[in-house]
Amino acid sequence: MRFFILIFCFNFLLGSKLLISSDYQEMRENLRELDHRLDNLLESMPPNANQESKISPSPKTDVDVPNIQKSKYIKNNDLGGWDLFVLRELALRHSPELLIKKAETSEFEKEVSVSKFGYYPTASAKVSYNDYAKISQFETYSEPEPYKTFSYGLDGRWTLYNGFKTRKQVKQANLELDRSRISLIFEEQAVLKKLTNHFFTALSSQVKLKFLPEIEEVINQRLSVYKKQLSSGVVDSLLVNNAVRDLENMRSQSLESELSMELAKAEMNLLLDTDEKFWGNQDSFILPRDFKIDSIFKIEDSISGKLGQAGIDIAKSKYELIESEASPVLELIASTAHNSRNRLAFDSTGHEVTFGLNLSVPISGRFLTRRKLEKAKHEINKSVLLKNKLTKQQRNQFETENFKLVQSEKTLKLQEELWKLQKERLDNIMSMFSKRMSDKSVILMEKETLLRREMALELSRLSYIKQKYILDLIN
Repeated sequence: MRFFILIFCFNFLLGSKLLISSDYQEMRENLRELDHRLDNLLESMPPNANQESKISPSPKTDVDVPNIQKSKYIKNNDLGGWDLFVLRELALRHSPELLIKKAETSEFEKEVSVSKFGYYPTASAKVSYNDYAKISQFETYSEPEPYKTFSYGLDGRWTLYNGFKTRKQVKQANLELDRSRISLIFEEQAVLKKLTNHFFTALSSQVKLKFLPEIEEVINQRLSVYKKQLSSGVVDSLLVNNAVRDLENMRSQSLESELSMELAKAEMNLLLDTDEKFWGNQDSFILPRDFKIDSIFKIEDSISGKLGQAGIDIAKSKYELIESEASPVLELIASTAHNSRNRLAFDSTGHEVTFGLNLSVPISGRFLTRRKLEKAKHEINKSVLLKNKLTKQQRNQFETENFKLVQSEKTLKLQEELWKLQKERLDNIMSMFSKRMSDKSVILMEKETLLRREMALELSRLSYIKQKYILDLIN
């Protein structure tokens, strides 16, 4: 009998304890789910890769597409989504700006072929007819009667020497082609940089649109607790008003994130030559993998330096081409013709064949050539200054983006520390809540702060990875 009484008392006390702490048990279940999600996020944090990854803007270069980070808020390749490298390839193939540059390159390729025709002789055919009977003012002393003439033939001309002008023209055409190709790579980098910025803007908006509803849900729970406490007279209306303002702020941020997402897609449509229906194929964006980057600027490998040097080479080739204008020109000429009077004949009578050499030396043109050479020297100096400007501009841009990378890394570490501290604070408050030394609204506030820290951590990671891709394009 005593045993049954003890069992009854124990069950009564246990049921009372469970009844008192029902809210606490519900909160603990929610926090366990939150901790599990946060643990998954920590496991998905990208480690520093030992393998260097060099992203080339050229579509002809094989790019080793890195693995995708796994995250609850940013999908990986297994789940499907828009990958940065797929969009890069589409931009390199379909961007209107790049298509124009490619057309210019094809135009310079044809110019090289046109310049090479200067090595070959030229031939022309001629046919003429003169009716002197219709010219009343014409008087002939050798022939008493007016007459008609018919003539036809071929003329040939082959330039044997002109100061190697044709060779210099071909050289200049090849230099123009090389500069056009370098300019194409330079334009590709600019397009890829714009695409990367818009892609990570959309990615950041995607992260916000995942976190903000969860934060809004926690604020709604806190608001309901404040309303119950307000009706009981425990708190005043100030806390309720603050929660309402926080709720309005979350909804405003959600609208801004949706707008930012649509604007980023619209900007990428211009680069990809697509429309708004294009984005209906996938519903999310994929986070590219972190990689190790060389933070040393190499001027010899910079596109701006190569582009500037190409301009200098072209200016020098123009100078050499102008020099050939003062050179004598030696030509081999040949012609065959047939002349007949009053009828069109094809016999041997009146047939002429001539061969000869033609040497022409410019005299007054030398003064004009000197003025052109002086102008060409100034163009060479201008090209040297332009190269220095382009190189310094790219170096300054590299240093600026490298500074942003360093700052984003510091921000990422700071957010990691803040997130850990907030998690420890939430654990401490939970232990106090188990001892009935804390309020449920305090738990919700700390939970909301932890979600905000987690969102800031994820956005900092995006900013850090984005700066690496931008810096890799500049270098």
